[in-house]
Amino acid sequence: MKTLYVHVGQPKTGTTALQVFCLKNRKVLNQKGYEYPFFHYKYEHINRRRNGHFLVGIVKDSEGNRLKDEEQRLLQEGLALVEQSFQKYDNVVLSDERLWHASKGPLFAYWNILKEHSEKHGYVVKMIVYLRRQDVFATSWRNQMIKNGFEGAYGQYRWKEWLEKDTPGIVLDYYWLLEKIAAVIGRENIKVRIYDRAWLERDGGNIYTDFLDALDLTWDDSFVIAPEDPNPSLTLNLQEIKRVVNNIPGYIGGDGDLFGTAIRQCAAGKNPDYPCSMFSVDELKEFLGKYEESNNKVAKEYLHREGPLFDTKIKELDKWTENNPYMYEDIIRYFAQIAMNQQAEIEKLKAGVSANKARLNKITDMAKHPMKAAKHFVGKK
Repeated sequence: MKTLYVHVGQPKTGTTALQVFCLKNRKVLNQKGYEYPFFHYKYEHINRRRNGHFLVGIVKDSEGNRLKDEEQRLLQEGLALVEQSFQKYDNVVLSDERLWHASKGPLFAYWNILKEHSEKHGYVVKMIVYLRRQDVFATSWRNQMIKNGFEGAYGQYRWKEWLEKDTPGIVLDYYWLLEKIAAVIGRENIKVRIYDRAWLERDGGNIYTDFLDALDLTWDDSFVIAPEDPNPSLTLNLQEIKRVVNNIPGYIGGDGDLFGTAIRQCAAGKNPDYPCSMFSVDELKEFLGKYEESNNKVAKEYLHREGPLFDTKIKELDKWTENNPYMYEDIIRYFAQIAMNQQAEIEKLKAGVSANKARLNKITDMAKHPMKAAKHFVGKK
């Protein structure tokens, strides 16, 4: 039976590394009867390696208005490419980290669209999802949103506000969403994996061997692993500093922005940090307790095992406070990094002006002495 594997994330579970792996090993996958389609159109701020994004992609005009006709056109184009891929290969793989959280709202309709398309074209849909313990995932995801400078709740709320608003933008009741998707594609077609180092590295494995297993493949020496781009997390102090920056009126984060670049440079440095957590011990126990029953159901009904879904160990860490001993040093370090970057840009501009001035003087000299200019060009030939 032809199979469409839909890897839905979650975010912060090695999704980017797996997408790069699939592209790097595309020919190897082809030889084994698998295709990782590459779409030539591009959504704004979305890397093309996220080949499943057409299922939930949003397209807007310059004024921020949604272009739903264009969204539908790209959706149909993506489905057509899936159909074409099945003409050559028995297995097709799609991946996009937004597919999991997008499934909680109106965009859930893409599952019904896939189901209808699969029945029409004779293939089965199987979903692959990596789950991470809720506290670890929530703090990692918030760190990424703050670092990238996302607007609104994603990168501007204080920790307490964010928790009170029930961690906006993400789904932490895993069983609820799994059951919602299972009602469309069938529980037997959902592959739940645990994103935890001890789990992934059991028997000498890693995220790549685990993903291949989810694709019903086995690792061999024909596969290669590309070096991963460093993506350091922010310390809790740097998170708070960047969260304040995100709240400055008119600030827009993104690739190459001065404040975002500086915060990433600080994160990559060997800055001191003290062992702490955004949760107090009691807060963490209460937070995890909300999902204990749901997690146990996932373990039993999707992984066919009793017991907790995740490691339940809790580190006895102090709760982070903004007046900790390292905060003032981190603030100085951050704004000093901005000043250093600005100075480096000034030096580049000065060098560019000097180079342009020298070039202009040369052109002017040639204009004043045409015979000299002629000899110069003849000499070049």
